[in-house]
Formats: sequence, C-alpha cells, structure tokens
Amino acid sequence: MLKNPTIPVTSLDQATKDILANFGVGSCILNMVDKDFPIELVGWKGFSILKDYVNGECRLHYLRLLGVDVSEFGNTYYLILS
Repeated sequence: MLKNPTIPVTSLDQATKDILANFGVGSCILNMVDKDFPIELVGWKGFSILKDYVNGECRLHYLRLLGVDVSEFGNTYYLILS
C-alpha cells in the first residue's frame, strides 16, 4: 500500500477481501503487519478501492524503514536531506 496508495479491492488476497466485506464505505484504520515494523495508517474504504492517507515524505520514510529501495521515486527533497 505504501508504494501504491490506491488499491483495487479485487487485487487483495481473499482473507483481506473477507475482512473488508464486513465494512461499509468510510474511514478506517489500516493495520499493516510486518514482523519488524508494524504500522497503523489512516485510510479510506470505498466501494471498490482501499486507500491510505500518508503524505509523500512520510510514505518514503516508512518505505525506507521497511528496507525498500526508494530510488525509483527519484531525487526528492526528503531523499536529499537524509
């Protein structure tokens, strides 16, 4: 989700789809489970999408903490500072 902030519900695994089937449209908390770095984000569940609300600098920061190569996002002000 951090690399692509808007995810079609149809692209999620079946267990996640089953959980989302019980939720209506609206704001939600997204618990992203990682063995080393669990993250809770604010999100939105639409009729057919799931979206996280994380600004660009925080998104890059979370990705770097998770060990993701963020060079594909180009030279941003955030990357220059760190």
